[in-house]
Amino acid sequence: GGGFQLRFRSGHRPCMNEHARYRNPAVAMQGAIPYGPGVRPEPLGGGWTRAGGERGHAMSERRGAEVEMTAADDHKFQAYRAPAGGGRGRRGGLVVVQEIFGVNDHIRDVCDRFAAEGYEACAPALFDRLERGVALGYDDAGRRAGLDLMRRAGMTGAVLDTQACVAALRGAGAVGVVGFCWGGRVAWVAACRAVGVAASVCYYGGGIHEHLDLEPQCPVMLHYGRTDAAILLDKVELVRAARPEAEIHLYDAGHGFNCDRRGSWDEAAAGAAMARTLAFLGERVGGEAAP
Repeated sequence: GGGFQLRFRSGHRPCMNEHARYRNPAVAMQGAIPYGPGVRPEPLGGGWTRAGGERGHAMSERRGAEVEMTAADDHKFQAYRAPAGGGRGRRGGLVVVQEIFGVNDHIRDVCDRFAAEGYEACAPALFDRLERGVALGYDDAGRRAGLDLMRRAGMTGAVLDTQACVAALRGAGAVGVVGFCWGGRVAWVAACRAVGVAASVCYYGGGIHEHLDLEPQCPVMLHYGRTDAAILLDKVELVRAARPEAEIHLYDAGHGFNCDRRGSWDEAAAGAAMARTLAFLGERVGGEAAP
């Protein structure tokens, strides 16, 4: 349904790093993804774990696979889709919206970990409208390439592709959107324009203050870092003043604090934000009653 076409490239497969110079090890969900020899999970908070051990990336088995999807304008794009697991059954669907670095190993990790929480997760490759298969590293070259792609991509196509994923996931339950970096901005616009979004979570979404004329059609949660040089606090306050119904949280961290493959990763902020995100989604997408 919703123009969704399955085209699996492969089944479960090992996740290799895209760039050996990532600063932090791979992330894995304890009890869901096997750890390599000598790799021990470290608690992150919110029920999520980080695979510690030697510098670099641990091998992990992917939950999902690449699929082909079709947007309303007939654009065909790739997406990473991970089935719900965790022994709780399918609680709902989540569209995970990429950073400027494309659908790389980190975004696939995020999908896998949400899947372990019982959410069927899907990450659309938003840059496929410009260049297929973008998966950048977190170095200066990757950042420059990602910023260029973001500027050329625009918002219209990104929301169309997000909407296609929402439609594909709506067959069995509510659907939420979670976006990071540029994806946080997309998640905000999707909350306002997309059909069928039950909740939206925006992690350090730059440029949201430019879309305050849009009214969210679902509950929205926003996470920002107080020391984020890319999103100054005056922009956060603009969002708070214009949309007091939005749930905004600030952390003593910088941009990208949730991504443990970036130097700006902050364990305390990431854990607190994810705990809030899971509770927020649990009520609005996962069917849990508030305590």
